[in-house]
Amino acid sequence: MTRFSQLWNRLLENSASERLQLRPGAASAEIEYMESGFGFAFPPTVRDFFSLQQGQAETASQPLLGLWWTLSFEESLECWTRMGNLASGQSVAREQLECSGPLQPALGLRGWIPMARHGISRLLCFDLEPAEGGLKGQLIEVDLGGLTRRLVAPSLEEFLEELLESQPSQTTALALPSASVPWQKLVDWLAKNAPTVCQSLCPPPSETQLRLFFRKLGVEPPLAIQEFFTLQGGQGDEAPCGLFDGWSLLKLEDIAGHYETMLDTASLGEVRLDWLECEGPVKPLYASPLWLPIAHDHSGNLLCL
Repeated sequence: MTRFSQLWNRLLENSASERLQLRPGAASAEIEYMESGFGFAFPPTVRDFFSLQQGQAETASQPLLGLWWTLSFEESLECWTRMGNLASGQSVAREQLECSGPLQPALGLRGWIPMARHGISRLLCFDLEPAEGGLKGQLIEVDLGGLTRRLVAPSLEEFLEELLESQPSQTTALALPSASVPWQKLVDWLAKNAPTVCQSLCPPPSETQLRLFFRKLGVEPPLAIQEFFTLQGGQGDEAPCGLFDGWSLLKLEDIAGHYETMLDTASLGEVRLDWLECEGPVKPLYASPLWLPIAHDHSGNLLCL
């Protein structure tokens, strides 16, 4: 058994198959067709990867690779074409690109093969045209909405090893209490003491809407937090005041907008850590894909989980 096969089996053992919803892998003839479409012969590990799965179905509720949802051949080709159109239709000086690691400074290359995505614009790609010092098949991140291109891991095997080491043990993970009981107490109090605020609450989204929402953002919150979103759909624009001490709950579409804006702003440039005013056990970051906005105040500040 190869090193990749061992890591792959460990990854699947740590995940619930019904939540991953992996599509069947590609046959040898299909992989050869993929190679002809992209114009590159795939290294053995890349071939193995596509032979074991061809992306995750729309019904999947959990990304396979940490924050990354794997792509089907059609989705990969679509992202690859989009990246090529971006590179051919936009002129950017090399010094404007934010590249890290042994990869060629470019908006996009034919040898960057998308294999997974996070959110709307971030792609995880196999790099089949590495720069000097790089390895064919290394994993890189390409942000189609910005100028960041960075090395993620020297190989798929090393990426999987890091991912497995970072995953919490099922036996040690903390279980958060249910949100439904305190939420109902809050709603009952509002109905009696602040009926206009109670009336500003929007109906909760459907299970399908929530699943697509989390998949679009590329996040997988704990179950108790997912439950919170099944209880309410944010506050309407006519809300007289915020629900939580001045904080108004955001609707799903507003959460998605703030989430993408927060990450895109953070990718524009580095911020010195001594500029940040951090209090409490919070990582000194400008933004993080693990910060999920749920409310805002009238000054433009965000309350995040």
